[in-house]
Amino acid sequence: MSNEDKSGIVSRSLHSLAVSYRRVTRPPRPLFIQRGSPPYSRLALMLIALIALVLMVMISVDAPLHEAVRQWMAASPGLKTGFRTLTRLGSSAWILIISAGVGLVLSVSPWPYLPRRERRQRLWLYADANFVVFTVAASGVTASLIKNTIGRARPRHFDQLGAWHFDFAAFESGFASFPSGHSTTFGALCMAMALLAPRLWPCWLGFAVLGGFSRVAVGAHYLSDIVTGLCFGAGFVIVFAHYLARRGVMFEFTRSWMPRRRRFI
Repeated sequence: MSNEDKSGIVSRSLHSLAVSYRRVTRPPRPLFIQRGSPPYSRLALMLIALIALVLMVMISVDAPLHEAVRQWMAASPGLKTGFRTLTRLGSSAWILIISAGVGLVLSVSPWPYLPRRERRQRLWLYADANFVVFTVAASGVTASLIKNTIGRARPRHFDQLGAWHFDFAAFESGFASFPSGHSTTFGALCMAMALLAPRLWPCWLGFAVLGGFSRVAVGAHYLSDIVTGLCFGAGFVIVFAHYLARRGVMFEFTRSWMPRRRRFI
């Protein structure tokens, strides 16, 4: 081997070493931040309006509606049985089991042997399942901490304590009425599904309203607990979707305050 060949090998080796060193030592690229996020002043106004609505419902609607629904359910035992069946769907256990099961099945599927398009489809479904698991679980845990800290008495104590009794940080089932945990789950699940399958949003809205009202029908919560729980669950999902959209993950911003699922390519 000539001296020129040896010098060429040495120079190429030094060049490769320099390139590798620059790749290792250069600072990481910043996260992708999507511009054009909606004005959050509109969301702040919606939050203020929601607080005013909840206070109005607490003052003028909770007690008389509870009395009316209790008499209505006493006269219609079959209808109360139907609402008891519906309200069980507000338990987060079955949602988490199904969603986590879908994610587990997808995670152990033979990815390397699938066509590229099918791999991408399964990846999107895997992301959707994890999105539902996180939003339902995180919103439910947060709502549980809030309602046990506030300690509002449930309707079963209405005759003795009324609708305005609070035992702060009681951490007892009888004093964990505000907000409704089942309604939070209904709100989070239906909002997540509305973002992932927006064409069916009337179905998700109707399911959330019926599921929330079932908690009033069975005497577990007041109406203000339901309104707050539904809005808290749905708002939790929207805030998390905004967080993902700002990083270009799963969602993207639109002209409205509601983010949109990114299109499959």
